Amino acid sequence: MANKPFGILSPTYGIKQDFPSILLKDAYLPDALDDIKNIWFVDGEIQSVRKRTQEFAQTLPDPILFWEQFWKKDQSFFMIGATKRDIFYRDATNNRMQYLTPKYNTGLAQFTNGDATVVGSGGADFTNLKAGDFITIGTTYSTADTWYVVSSVTDATHLELTAVYAGTTTAAVAYQARKTYTGTATDWWEAVTYDDQFIMTNGVDNMQAWGGTNQFAVLGGSPPKLKHIVVYENYIVGGGTSSEPYTYFWCALGDETNWSTGDSGSAELDDYYVINKAAKLGGFLILLTERTLEKIWLVGGDLVFNRKRITDDCGAWAPRSVVITNSALYFYAADNTFRCYTGMTWESVSDVFKKYIKDINPEYEKSITGTYIEEHEVILWAIPNATSTGRNNQVVVYDLKAPIEIDNWSKFDMEVLAFGFYEVEDSVTWDTWEFTTWDSITWDKWDTRTGTEGAPRELCTDYSGDTFRLFASETDDGAAYDRMFVLATDLTENKRGMNYVKRLTKMRCIFRNEDAGTVDVYIKRDYESSWQSIGSISLDGFF
Repeated sequence: MANKPFGILSPTYGIKQDFPSILLKDAYLPDALDDIKNIWFVDGEIQSVRKRTQEFAQTLPDPILFWEQFWKKDQSFFMIGATKRDIFYRDATNNRMQYLTPKYNTGLAQFTNGDATVVGSGGADFTNLKAGDFITIGTTYSTADTWYVVSSVTDATHLELTAVYAGTTTAAVAYQARKTYTGTATDWWEAVTYDDQFIMTNGVDNMQAWGGTNQFAVLGGSPPKLKHIVVYENYIVGGGTSSEPYTYFWCALGDETNWSTGDSGSAELDDYYVINKAAKLGGFLILLTERTLEKIWLVGGDLVFNRKRITDDCGAWAPRSVVITNSALYFYAADNTFRCYTGMTWESVSDVFKKYIKDINPEYEKSITGTYIEEHEVILWAIPNATSTGRNNQVVVYDLKAPIEIDNWSKFDMEVLAFGFYEVEDSVTWDTWEFTTWDSITWDKWDTRTGTEGAPRELCTDYSGDTFRLFASETDDGAAYDRMFVLATDLTENKRGMNYVKRLTKMRCIFRNEDAGTVDVYIKRDYESSWQSIGSISLDGFF
């Protein structure tokens, strides 16, 4: 007897032979470590995660730890970046980074070809510099210049470079020297905008302030060297100093340069828990320590702030994992979970993905960093998995659009040191379009909002000093990469097994047409240990 097709009960259309009873979202099965790779579930489709393209051509001498926009009251803005040694802004007009690191350029300097010694004159005093600072010839102060690293300072008029000067011998000429910061690769910068200034701190150097001209300078008033800062009720509040990591401090009301008089002050946390982040939520200031959540609010008078401990069994173990959305705080906690604090509860959101979360390398887990991408309504966390040697080598994605379940999570392979964000400065025109052929277009459509002034662009940095745009290419910085996902083959919701034998007699695969690429299809019965190939599908529309 010939095979006879049978009807399938559709969720919406009754009996149909060609309509499945299980939707794609219910068949999607990303709960095992090896079941997904560079894939996420978006808008009812299983989609490949687009990866990185280099956003800025300039490579800094150190990895970039920080990117953020500084908006001034007149609505002008600067895109501020920082490494462990430098602060700079992106000079889009001249396609370079303009250093904002404090500089020294008094007097003149003579450079000799093939010689590592620089000779000062005309009032130069090289004792203002130190080993690790940079020096260059000329009057500009950007990544377009050729910089030499100071090896040592001999005296007021002599210093040594780490490499011999390779240019033409000069007479005494104008020079620029960058007086670099002293933090390490794990002394992360944080910043706030206050009184039309961009104020930055790394917990090691003196707090820095910049108003939009000249260079960053030490913030007046001798504030403590805070690791974490936030603006709350017109105070700068922060904590995490190296000597008192459990104490939070605040400046006087409306005066960022007053940390010792007026209503400025400080307070210690009970049990001396280390402060790992300060953030605002629901009108309150939230201090996240390694083990606790602390709620703080303004009361004025001699007390200034009141405080209440929310919980002492949950805190932000990784400082940079804290992600702030419109309604909650998310963070990586000491119990190997990602948690959500709503102002009322602090429940785990990662239990359904715990087999993978438990694989995070405990030696490097404090380096976990996160970002909220409002456009996609997802949170990305760059994590070090079990194979990491110190780098965040994978990214996990938490989707905020659906209830807490397996399908909220995905992961992809990519090294990320830090995340960033900025808005497109000028609308793209035909003359400034970044694509050279139709096949190279990575946009969904040629007139997408991505090319419009003000459109958001998500950034990430790597461990080599480069900055990339996220979700921008079918390659990862020019390199091809694989994707993989697994579908459940049972015909029941929630991936429940059926109590009778199943046979797969026909498979229909529907993919969006692409310029190139191949999908390899494998099948495995419930208890088999290996996959069997059943064929390949070309994504260019030809078989």
